[in-house]
Parts: sequence; C-alpha cells; structure tokens
Amino acid sequence: MKKLEPARLKHSFSITVAGIRDVSEEAVSVALFSQEKHGIDLSEAVELKLGSLLQDSGSFSKTRIIPHSQIPDNATELTWVSLGRKEGTDLVIHGEINHRASFSLNWLTLPSYVPGIVVGAPLWSPNYTLKGEVELTLHVLDVHSLERIFTRKFTEVAYSSICFLTRVTALRDRYVDLEKNVALHNAAVEAAKLLLKTLASYEPGRAGPEPASQGKVIAVVDFDPGSDFVKRMGYDTQAAEMFTTTLQNSGFFKVIERQRITDVLAERKFTMTDMVQDEKARQVAEKLLGIDYLLLGSVAKLGGLLHLNVRLLDISTATVVVTKSDSISRDADLQILVELMTRRMIEEFAKKTQAPEK
Repeated sequence: MKKLEPARLKHSFSITVAGIRDVSEEAVSVALFSQEKHGIDLSEAVELKLGSLLQDSGSFSKTRIIPHSQIPDNATELTWVSLGRKEGTDLVIHGEINHRASFSLNWLTLPSYVPGIVVGAPLWSPNYTLKGEVELTLHVLDVHSLERIFTRKFTEVAYSSICFLTRVTALRDRYVDLEKNVALHNAAVEAAKLLLKTLASYEPGRAGPEPASQGKVIAVVDFDPGSDFVKRMGYDTQAAEMFTTTLQNSGFFKVIERQRITDVLAERKFTMTDMVQDEKARQVAEKLLGIDYLLLGSVAKLGGLLHLNVRLLDISTATVVVTKSDSISRDADLQILVELMTRRMIEEFAKKTQAPEK
C-alpha cells in the first residue's frame, strides 16, 4: 500500500472531512453478485481513511470527521459552509466515491489437437473478464473566503482478471473485500498528498484574486418583505443590512451608507423605495450621491424556506444587470447565504462588464 509522508504547512488551520458520497452503479453486481451489493461501505471507508491520514499527518490544528449519513443528499455549497462554521474549522472537504465495475462474457478457443482430447472441431469454452476501478473526487472549500480551493479526481485500478465461471465466487470474495479496499487506500493517499501540497502555502480566509474593482458606487435599497410575517420578523431589514456590509467588505464596489441615502432623498420628498420606480428619484441619487447601481431585493417565507431574490440595477439605464436567487431552511444561515450570493453576483457582474481584451 502507498504511504503518506508528513508535510509542513505555512499556516496552521483546521479541517472537516464530511459527506464523501458513494455514487457507484455496480453493473457487475447483477451478473456476478445476484443483484446484491457486497464488500465494504465505500463512503465510510474513504471518510475514515482520508480523515485518519490527514489527522495523522500532524499538519492541522484540528481534524473533524462527519459521517456521510449525517449529511443531507441535497447538500449544497451553503450546507458545507454552514457545517464548517458550526464545527469551527477553516476548511471543509467533501466529494464522491465511485466504484465502476464491469463483468463481460468472453469465449476461449482451444486448439483442435490437444493431448487427451479427441481430434475434431475447435473446442469453445466460456470465460469472463472482471474489471473494476475506484474513482475518488474531492472538493475543498474555505468556509471564510467561500472559495473552492481544490477539486481533483483520483483513480485507482481495483482489479482486472479473466476467470472461468467456477471461480466467480472466489473472485468476488477476494476482489471486492480486499482489492477494492487497497485501491481506496491508495486513492486516499494520493488525494491527501496533493491536498497537503496545495495547502502548503495556503492561508485560510484569504481568497484568491478577486475581480478588479471598477470604482462603481452602489446603494442597497430597502428590500420588499413580501408579507406581514417577513416584515414582522425583520428578515427584509436584516437581509438589506447584511448585503450592505458584505458588499462593503468585498472592496469591489463603493457602498453608500443607507442612512445617508435616506437623508438626501428625504430632503427632496423621496423615499428609498422611490428609486425603484421613480425616474426623478433615481436622477437625484445619481447626481447628488454619485450612485451607479442599485441593489434591489425581496424576501419571502414559503413552505418552511426563506427565499431571497436580488437584482442589480444600472441606475443610468434602469436595466437589470445581474439577478440572483436562493433559499435557506434555517434562519441562522441567512448571513452565509448573503455572502455566497454577493460573491456570485460580483463574479457575474465582472464578467459582463469587464473591458474586452485588445
């Protein structure tokens, strides 16, 4: 088996290994295993192996291993960020494990003249090709910068053999329980090696290069609560304030304080909401405050989910440049959702408005 050499990282940080899902479709099981899955639990095996390898490397201040059984099947980026922050770790490692197997029928031709066999027509004897490989796909997410810093696939051949029908049972017992386990270990070691190499100089919470700021000024308008319940709970106000802070922290836009906008508009008998539909109000915001874009939003509570929709409006043309929407099932995840939506919005805005290369 392959081994993992210890590594020295420039910065000390913590990790959570979670949600390595088994996405295998074992075609071999129908013909070879009588429609039953045999062997080890791939998800549990790779979580424990990878987690143990990283923990034993001594490279991290804390290593948490969360079984895949505790992760929802519809896990999203928000799920991983929320989990990492809950566990108090800097990085979350998740992914998929796939055992691809094939079992095909061959025909073996024996010569006509074989000692001990009557001379005559060629003798045909069936045999089978049994092949399988283990593919491990890993993703690593920084829960502070929200940056996906690592995505790789690692493939190991688990077994490949030609056999006769009488040996099928023996091969099943040997290959599924032993060879697949070895392949899992080797894939986990290779993954851990490259991961440690990638993280050698990585600083948690320090995102990669952000899109260059264009010096544009943005204002976050009061969000539409959508219902009395949302307004009473203050979701609309919370979301607007969170977007204001998150945009300010991004450094991509220059953000005008909401109170300043309210004061300037009030002097001219306008409200912040008027900027959405009243052209004169937008002209005041553009000329007196230098605003280039407005962030409009709405919040709705439906079926146990909190839905958030935002639109980035070019104030000079009254056209929507970017639209983003998402939802959460836990109110506590609102801040994370705002951070994720802000990052996606900035990335899309930068792509749409960047100057073409000469």
